[in-house]
Amino acid sequence: SDGATHKPFIFAYQAAFSGVVGEGLLEADSPELVSSYESQGFHLAGVTLRDPHGIAAAIYKTTGFRSEGLKIDGASSGILLSNGIDAKVSNAWIRVAGDGISLQSSILGPTTNVDIRDIHVLGGNGIVKGAGDAGKLNNITIERVDTESAASANVTRAPELADRKSTRLNSSHITI
Repeated sequence: SDGATHKPFIFAYQAAFSGVVGEGLLEADSPELVSSYESQGFHLAGVTLRDPHGIAAAIYKTTGFRSEGLKIDGASSGILLSNGIDAKVSNAWIRVAGDGISLQSSILGPTTNVDIRDIHVLGGNGIVKGAGDAGKLNNITIERVDTESAASANVTRAPELADRKSTRLNSSHITI
């Protein structure tokens, strides 16, 4: 091994009110195509994220994350929101093999006050509570989610919210 490490294609570290906005395509052979760590107000809008060999958008410990009109195509996983506070994801189209949107917490803290609306997920696992049992998910609102051909066609891995008999799920409103 040459000691090289794999890094996100675009990485924002403590970069307040930064982001990727506008019509266009980001495509790269990277474990994370776009990643934010502790970047208050990080924003993704209107862009297409295509074919990373890992996560399309990995958002860690970011307050006030916003995403509108995002398209994710062909990633292993769509959006990872870990330890996020006051996040809003709306009008997204996501086609992935793994988790469409994964909400996680860790010893760094909970994921709190998340609003997810008008999401269409093709394939994969829909919207899930991801790994990370050290923290909690608090005040998560999910409205108008359509999953099509998802492996379990669920909105979340939480058994009380899953619809495992369907290959298509339309959710009008769920609060966790």
